[in-house]
Amino acid sequence: AGSEPAGAGPEPVADPAVPSTEPLTCAAPGTWPALKDSVTCEPCAALVRTEPFGGRCDKYCESFGHTCVSAAEEVADNCDVKYAARCDEAITGTSDMLCTCRGSADAVIARAPSGGEAWRTSGERVGGGWCSALKPASDWSLLQSCGHSVQVSVLSYNLYWWNLFDRRGGNDRSAGRLIESTGPFD
Repeated sequence: AGSEPAGAGPEPVADPAVPSTEPLTCAAPGTWPALKDSVTCEPCAALVRTEPFGGRCDKYCESFGHTCVSAAEEVADNCDVKYAARCDEAITGTSDMLCTCRGSADAVIARAPSGGEAWRTSGERVGGGWCSALKPASDWSLLQSCGHSVQVSVLSYNLYWWNLFDRRGGNDRSAGRLIESTGPFD
């Protein structure tokens, strides 16, 4: 069993209660609770601590209003799957597990800071297609929820990147290393 290369194990087992045809939506994995070493995997998956969730991804995802899509044990504190498990199956003998969680398309939860109030929606959708969102409740305010100081980290796209990638071959991942060292971004 130890001769398989990293990532060569079985894929995570999808929970049959979650339709696989729906696009996967969730709160940003970097905002999820109980992350292990801030390891997040795209889309909607993260390396999380097994306790206090009894090693079960269904319990973990439910802890912040999401539904488990898949569960797995990772290879070495990364996103490579060692073995897959059912969402309601305890992953034992380890301090962490890979959980993929889905949030409702209409209620992707934003976790409130300590003492703050979580995002509340009016139920009214604005915009359309991929660019639609629920409007906040009329009495909800970011300043009331997060205090008077809010920090937002933004990563902007530089149109000069053609030079970095086309002409300089990525410059030994210089942009990627800079992004990794200064994130996460909102």
